[in-house]
Formats: sequence, C-alpha cells, structure tokens
Amino acid sequence: MSNYRQLHSRMWSSDNWFLELKPEYKLLFIYLFSNERASVCGLYEIPIRIISFETGLDRAQVQSAFEVFIKADKIKYDFEASVIWVKNMLKYQGSTSNLLHRRIVADIKAVPQCELKEEFVYWLRDTVSIPYGYGIYTLLSVSVSSSVSVSDLEEGGGTGEGDWIPETPKQAMEHPDIREFQAICGRIPGARDYKLVIDTIRLLYRKHGDNLVDELKPYWLAWSSRKNKNGRNYDPSSLVWLVEWAVNGEIPRVNGSEPASQTDKQDIIRKVAQNAKSNR
Repeated sequence: MSNYRQLHSRMWSSDNWFLELKPEYKLLFIYLFSNERASVCGLYEIPIRIISFETGLDRAQVQSAFEVFIKADKIKYDFEASVIWVKNMLKYQGSTSNLLHRRIVADIKAVPQCELKEEFVYWLRDTVSIPYGYGIYTLLSVSVSSSVSVSDLEEGGGTGEGDWIPETPKQAMEHPDIREFQAICGRIPGARDYKLVIDTIRLLYRKHGDNLVDELKPYWLAWSSRKNKNGRNYDPSSLVWLVEWAVNGEIPRVNGSEPASQTDKQDIIRKVAQNAKSNR
C-alpha cells in the first residue's frame, strides 16, 4: 500500500460530525486514514483484531464506532472479508498524477475478492476521472457474479475518463464499452445511442463477465440475418437485438411464437457463417 496519505486539518474546525465524535472514535477515524495498510483510494484489507491491537481500543469499541461511521456513510466494512472502504479517502488526496492512478489500480488488485470490492470498483469507474488506460476499465473486465476476478492490468492507451460519454465517432472508438459493442457487431452505434449502448453493455457485463462478446454475438447474428415482410434485412442500426433480445436472454423465432434455445443460437451462428462464405 502507499506510505503517504493526506489528512486535512479543517476536520478540526469545520466538520461538525467529526467534532461531535467521542475521543476514541476520533482516534479511530483518523487511524483509518493514516494506518500503514490504508490505500489512497480508501479500499483496503484490515481485520478488526489488527485495528484493536494498533489503536488500543477493544473489539467492542471498534465495532461500536464502525456502526456510527457506517450510519453516517463515512465507511463501509465487509466483516467476512475484513475489507474497509473509507469513502472520502480518495477525495482528500488532491492529485491526478499518473503515479497515483497506477497506485490505485495496484492497491485495488491487492484487496481480496468480495462484494465490497465489486461495489467499489463500479463506483470508481462511474464517478472518478481516471484514464482507462491505467487499468480502471480493465479492472471492470471482471466476473461479478459469484466472485470478482480482476483481469490483467493494461498500461497505456485510451483517453476516456470516468463515466464519460463520447461526443464524436473518434471518441466512441476509444470508449471501452463501445469497443465491446463493436467487437460483437462490427460497427459503432449512432451518436444518439452512445449512452444507451454503454449502459446496456455494462448491465450485461454484470451477467456475462469476460464471455460478454461470445454471449451477445448470437443475438446480433440472428438480427442481422433476418428479413422483414418486404424482404429487406432488419435495420442494422436498430438496437432491439441488444436492449430487448440480449437483455431478456431470448432470441425470438421468426414467427415470434417462442424463444430460441441455446442449440438454436449455435445453429444461427453456423448458418450465418455459411451464408457469409457463400457470398464471398
């Protein structure tokens, strides 16, 4: 973990919540920012027995203080994983340097897998401006079902920040969620659909994790291979295949009477591949 963290002196003059704490609670709150395990991002592993030993407070006092801190939304604590999130920690660091970005990603990777880590990573991606090339977006290449599996961290590339929405096709090509979309269907959405695509891809990533592209391709292939009553192909710019079919987990049959099974999805892929070869 980092060995330097910032504390702001104004907590002693303008933070009424802090000023009204019991003395031992003040000690503990400052400790959560300043102990040697603390990460600049606020998420780190620390068992209550260690907190008790290093502060001199007994476990009952620590747990009682945590109840106060949690109620005030100052921290979150996973008692099973012994992982804490000090919620304002990152805000007080006052730096946007590349070194800090790399430190944050490394610190997150060191935290044991747990639900609190999953929650934190999504919060970080959606609210904090850290270029995705430093690993925040790659951290979101995770399986968030039964466990959080952190991918290899990328270094460099990309210009996107936080919860940004592209404004141009060039920017869209640099957005990780748009790039996932492109890997599925070979195109980028229209500008008016950027946010819808990003939100939907993120939603479906929670379900499919690293298998997202493979899981969603059958929906696109089914859509792109069908024709309407006039014999024309379905509109490739439509997002029905993504926001309805993929979200619902069903590929409607041509007559609309019943959804396609997993076997049907594989048949769709094979038929489309065969058609592509025959049209070359």
